[in-house]
Amino acid sequence: MWRRVRRPAKEERPGYLGPVPGKVKRMSAVQHQELSALARTHNFGAVGRPEWIAAHGGTVEHIVVMPIAVKRGDDYPTCIRCIAGVISTEVGLVAFTLDVLPDRFHQLPDIDDIWDLAMLLLPSAPYLHGDGVHADRTILRSEP
Repeated sequence: MWRRVRRPAKEERPGYLGPVPGKVKRMSAVQHQELSALARTHNFGAVGRPEWIAAHGGTVEHIVVMPIAVKRGDDYPTCIRCIAGVISTEVGLVAFTLDVLPDRFHQLPDIDDIWDLAMLLLPSAPYLHGDGVHADRTILRSEP
C-alpha cells in the first residue's frame, strides 16, 4: 500500500535561509570593486570580475544586480548570490555572479521601474536579423 509523504515546506528544509530579496539593484564600477574585495575577504565563492572591470572600467555604462539565492557556508557569513549584468560600450552585455553581504546589498539603489531596467539592458543586446544571424552591433549603436 502506498502512503503519501508530505514534502517539507521551504522553511523546514535544511539550509533554507529565507526568501531571496525581490529587488533588482544597480551599482557603479567602483562599487563593484569594493564589493568584490569584500567577497574575497569573506571567502565567498562568487567574487565578481574585478580584473575585467579594472580593464574595461572606462567603458562600463551600467551594472545591474539581480539576487538569485541566499547562501551561507561553514567558513563564511550569510550572503546574497547575485547575477551581475554589465553593460559596456566596448563589448555590450556580459554577466557573472557576485556574492554580496545582505546589508551591503540593501544599500545599493533599487531599480523599481521595469521601463528603467529595459532601457538599461535592451540597447546593449545584439540585433538579431530575420535570417537568424546577429550582427556585432546593437540596435542603438549601429556604427560599424
